[in-house]
Amino acid sequence: MKSFLFFLIVLGNFSSYAQNINEYLKVRVQYKIKFGQYDYEVYVDIGKNGSHSLAGKVENMNEKVKIHDDNGLLEFESDIDILNYLGEQGWQVIQSNKNKILDTEYTEYLLEKQHE
Repeated sequence: MKSFLFFLIVLGNFSSYAQNINEYLKVRVQYKIKFGQYDYEVYVDIGKNGSHSLAGKVENMNEKVKIHDDNGLLEFESDIDILNYLGEQGWQVIQSNKNKILDTEYTEYLLEKQHE
């Protein structure tokens, strides 16, 4: 009985060390005037580590983001559309910043997703 109780205590201690793994990405939206109209470019940065869950699934091409998922190829040209999609996939915006460098304005959103 003592050994069984000891086993439960040890098992409980190991399970308390199990941690959630957090993953991050950044959505950047660059604002500009194009042909007299307000326009923007959307980019997703997942870093260079190949172990990211979106590695090989995200393409930044011609001012839009392409994501390959179970439903096929999805294209996003709007920051709101990509943020809504990522929110549906379990990502949460944890920080946003507006920046301006010279004449270029952009907003960056830092997103986090917890994996168990």
